[in-house]
Amino acid sequence: MKSGYLAFTLNGSVDLDRLLEKIGSLFPVREEAVFHVDEQYLDTFDWRMYTSGFVFRQTGARYVLASLLGTPVFEISGPEKPKLFWWDFPEGILRDRLASVSGTRALCPVLQVVGLRRKFRLFNRDEKLVLRFSLDTGEVSADDEDRGPFAPYLRLEGIRGYQKPRHRIAELLQRNGWQELKAGESFFDLILRAIGRQPVDQKQKASVFALPEQTTSQAISMIGLALHTAMERNLPGVLKDIDAEFLHDFRVALRRTRSVLSQLKNEIPPGQAGVFQEEFRWLGSVTGPVRDLDVCLQKSQTYRGLMSESLHRGLAQLLEEIQQQRTAQFIKMQEILQSARAVNLLANWHEFLTALPADIEWPAGQVPCPKVAVKVMRRCFRRLLRDTGAIIGGEQGDSAIHRLRIQAKKFRYMAEFFRRFFPADDMDVLLKELHGLQDDLGGFNDLAVQIRGFQQRRATLQPDETIRGALDGLLAGLAAEKKRILKRCVKRCAAFMGQDRMQAFGEVIKNTSG
Repeated sequence: MKSGYLAFTLNGSVDLDRLLEKIGSLFPVREEAVFHVDEQYLDTFDWRMYTSGFVFRQTGARYVLASLLGTPVFEISGPEKPKLFWWDFPEGILRDRLASVSGTRALCPVLQVVGLRRKFRLFNRDEKLVLRFSLDTGEVSADDEDRGPFAPYLRLEGIRGYQKPRHRIAELLQRNGWQELKAGESFFDLILRAIGRQPVDQKQKASVFALPEQTTSQAISMIGLALHTAMERNLPGVLKDIDAEFLHDFRVALRRTRSVLSQLKNEIPPGQAGVFQEEFRWLGSVTGPVRDLDVCLQKSQTYRGLMSESLHRGLAQLLEEIQQQRTAQFIKMQEILQSARAVNLLANWHEFLTALPADIEWPAGQVPCPKVAVKVMRRCFRRLLRDTGAIIGGEQGDSAIHRLRIQAKKFRYMAEFFRRFFPADDMDVLLKELHGLQDDLGGFNDLAVQIRGFQQRRATLQPDETIRGALDGLLAGLAAEKKRILKRCVKRCAAFMGQDRMQAFGEVIKNTSG
């Protein structure tokens, strides 16, 4: 057996004196150190550190990136702030690792551990070190409500060449009520369990599929309520301005909701469908400007690469102005999102969705969902083919690309909602191809929005040669990039239309009966 770690926990409090007495009957034991532990564990809202196999701990200005099993990977000093991004740390391997895991998401405290960590060493008769172990006891808290003691955590660290001592101590612990942690379990899992928490990928929770046995009203209710939950879950992060992804995810749920209303409007009572369509369109317009500015600011490094170094000072000034504009727009958006109109919209939508399945006065809602799904998918598929064909046929202006982008989103949202009604292989391949097309369409649209914004800024700019020169260089670079992306979009459209699987899927939709 190689050297390594074994971890144990105890259901109840630990009698340390009694434990040391029993261990001492096998090997001389000496206490190496006692530490007062006060650690913050940081992660993103969607637990990217945890799902990537890491924990990120903070003690004051000291930060440690470790594996889930506790082995330190990197250690560094950094700023003490309520939220952190990878760019807050000095250049180096740790910063690169954080960037690859967290992306644009903020790293915020998710747990705090306060307690004692005691370290011990075991020796043989020849006074040779044969084993180390540590014991952690204390309390874990996530907020004022989620707080409590965690189960004692004992970790054995084997010494290469001395396998038997670890075996004997492990057996002693198990005879005295200690349970070995399951393979893959960590101290972090233990402290999470102490307060009844579980890491959850928030995006995965929004994945909802209509079921064959549902009526249309039941499916709309289930899907709509899941999207409502996604909006409500992200709204606090939007209002606190934790990171740009909260607003992005809020708007994704909002767009999906609008697609449900537009594509299934005939299955929703007309007096309600029109009202909610208009209100959610308004909510989209309220949140759009800040999102556009977020995308612009996130492209700062890309912008630097599009222009000569002599223009970078002007770009920095330009981005500072954009940041100030974003701050002003955010304050407006924050006020509107907390207004009675916005609050009532979400509350009324939830109430409507909850009551919808029982609305027997609306016959269209009682139609079996598969029948409606086939009709909707046929219509969306025809429109997708029409708008893709237009691009291949030479209609390649901003509005045509935008129209295809919107139609591709509508088709994908409906395909995801109704995927259980069609052959899985055909649907999976089609959605994969569609995702690639949407990436390019979205990139083109982002460039078009940015170019229009910078052109407007250029037209109203006060005389400032530094910023003016940066804008001219940036617009030239963006225009060249836009042409490059357009060529890729056209190629992608041609490849997409030529997919045998796509044609086959068209036949599936055509021949499927609801």
